[in-house]
This record gives sequence, C-alpha cells and structure tokens, in this order.
Amino acid sequence: MLKKVKEWSLNASTLLEGHPLFDVQKVPVHKDKLEALFIPSVSSEDIGLNVYTKIVLELIMKSMLFIGEGQVKYQLPGSKYFDPTQSSEC
Repeated sequence: MLKKVKEWSLNASTLLEGHPLFDVQKVPVHKDKLEALFIPSVSSEDIGLNVYTKIVLELIMKSMLFIGEGQVKYQLPGSKYFDPTQSSEC
C-alpha cells in the first residue's frame, strides 16, 4: 500500500483512470463507485479540471504518505521493528 501511495503522490494519473489500490482478486472493489468518482473526470472535455484534479490528488497522497510513514516509522524497512525476530527489545 505504501508503495502505491508513493507512486500516486508523484503521478496520480492511474488513480484518475480508476486503477484500484489492491488486487481486485483479493479485495472486493465497488467498481461502480470507483468509476463514478474518477472515470468521468478522465473523459471530461475540461482539460484544466483534469489537471487540477490530478494535482490535488497528488497533494492528498503526499499528505497521506507523510502521516502514514510517521505512524509506522518503526515498522518500515531498515527501522527498529521491521523484523521483530531479529530484535531483542520486543
């Protein structure tokens, strides 16, 4: 999930196209709601609106990334509790 949010924080185009975050074979997706939110924006004639929507989504993803990484910083790769089997402090 972190990898996808990082990707979307740099380029939210695939999010606008309706690509889901999770594997649809493993996590049910409400495709009708996803399409209602994003697909009309892509097919819109208003290019300016699409550009602004993409920029706003990228800013939202950057914020989510900042908050999320702060909340799990000790569990991220290379940190204190990434591999609890190797830590004696657990």
